[in-house]
Amino acid sequence: MVGSPKNLVKGLSFSVDFYHNAVDGIIAGNFKSILAANAAGQGAGFVPGNAATINPNAPFAAQIRRLANGQLDSSGTFAALPGFSGAVLSDNLNIGSREVSGLEYTVTYVLSTQDWGRFKWVTAANQFLKVDQTAGPGTPAVSYLGQFHSTTGDALSPGSIPRWKGNSGVIWTWHELTTNLNLNYVDHYQDDPLFVLSPALKAFYDSGATVANNPQYAAFLATPAALAPRVGGIRNIASFTTFDLQFTWNFKDGNAYTKGLSVSLGANNVFDKLAPFSAGAFNDNYDTRTVNNIGRFVYLNLRKQF
Repeated sequence: MVGSPKNLVKGLSFSVDFYHNAVDGIIAGNFKSILAANAAGQGAGFVPGNAATINPNAPFAAQIRRLANGQLDSSGTFAALPGFSGAVLSDNLNIGSREVSGLEYTVTYVLSTQDWGRFKWVTAANQFLKVDQTAGPGTPAVSYLGQFHSTTGDALSPGSIPRWKGNSGVIWTWHELTTNLNLNYVDHYQDDPLFVLSPALKAFYDSGATVANNPQYAAFLATPAALAPRVGGIRNIASFTTFDLQFTWNFKDGNAYTKGLSVSLGANNVFDKLAPFSAGAFNDNYDTRTVNNIGRFVYLNLRKQF
């Protein structure tokens, strides 16, 4: 949808675009599909948390290694494939799928004056409405909307999906001078839960509990992770806003050396803001796919047209 309400505000225009994209055949490991089919075929006698009730004849049981307590065992190898170590015997296949939809907004306003030059305001934003993904047949669709998932724990992860991203800027042109001021914004989003303490473990940590002084903490650590999760808590990666500024002088008249010459002086991230901390990005401590941690960057640019 594109609009230009001339009768309301002269020089104002806007556009709203809806997009939808569905992709099948994404390369993914089929271990999730194997585990999902195995779980679905356990039968009526299966009791979650009770290893004795696991059905040895459930689908793909021969391709799954488990410990005595029922948890996955990644320490050994499979007789059918001696060189393969891991808990699930699987391959990478074209079995994943992804569905993405969203809206893109653009608003532009132009104002020309006789004495103060020309002003142009442009604001653009992207709003994700849906980012669903399946790892393979038999697995449920998982929403990544407003979340960050490291590829360390989820090889098929699309990375970080903030609900909102956008920028807004003004360009002022007056004689030979052009000034650009731009605001960049990334909305807050949920950190990778695999790297965030569970509420129960965080409560023990905040209280200063140790195995020696707190029997409940000792009992918690002795309980299988499936029944007493250590991770899976919720924390948000903070929103990130930066400003960029640039001044350009265009030499329109002059000798052969200055004709067609433009000189720009600018700074990205003027206020030297650092990227927000992300627990899931354990290599760099910030989400390198979405933001950078360069800080303030000042530059001088000379351009000559012949």
